[in-house]
Amino acid sequence: MKRIVVFFVFLALVFAVGAVMAQAAQIESLKGNVQVQSAGEQAWEKASVGMQVNMGDSIRTARRSNATIITDNTGMNKVTIDELTMVVLNSTDPGMINKFDLSEGKVYANVESIKAGLAFEVSTPSSVAGVRGTGFSVDSERDMDEIAVYKNEVYAQAYDQNKSLIKEITIPEGFKAMIERFQGPGELTELTDNDRNRWNEIREEMSGRGQDEQGRGQDE
Repeated sequence: MKRIVVFFVFLALVFAVGAVMAQAAQIESLKGNVQVQSAGEQAWEKASVGMQVNMGDSIRTARRSNATIITDNTGMNKVTIDELTMVVLNSTDPGMINKFDLSEGKVYANVESIKAGLAFEVSTPSSVAGVRGTGFSVDSERDMDEIAVYKNEVYAQAYDQNKSLIKEITIPEGFKAMIERFQGPGELTELTDNDRNRWNEIREEMSGRGQDEQGRGQDE
């Protein structure tokens, strides 16, 4: 009887370890000064290409710095954390990192593979942008968020100070919406040439796997 109990305890531990490992993402490339703070820790450490980051970890970038994160085992879901940005890795499902809590700055997401029934989300203090396979960006400033859609469509939810939903809209490909802090979404406007050009640059950088540009453009 004791052997059976021990066996089931062993199985539980194996599954638990597997679940934790499944939550890890990986830094694919970076440029400049990028730092990682592990969940529950106070100290920040220098990020490196190939470094694993886990749910609850924070990532911040300095001026003229960025990092691209692979969030799944297929390598089809990537997020580029732009300069002067801070995010916390999060999840709505125990088996994957599929949510970025953005406190300030801008992230670009290219999402090609999402588990059925789930979405990939970027949240700010007063809005949530989510997709089920597309390319988009969220730019969070002190008083406003900008959500831009480069492929397919994105749902955007605006919340008040009590975390109550004000309104949800769908932003189609080629458009963006501004959401003032704790207000409803503004009118849709078309992406500018600068928006599209920057997205194309980000896509090209995402496709350059494993390129460590850490030595260029460092700036505290």
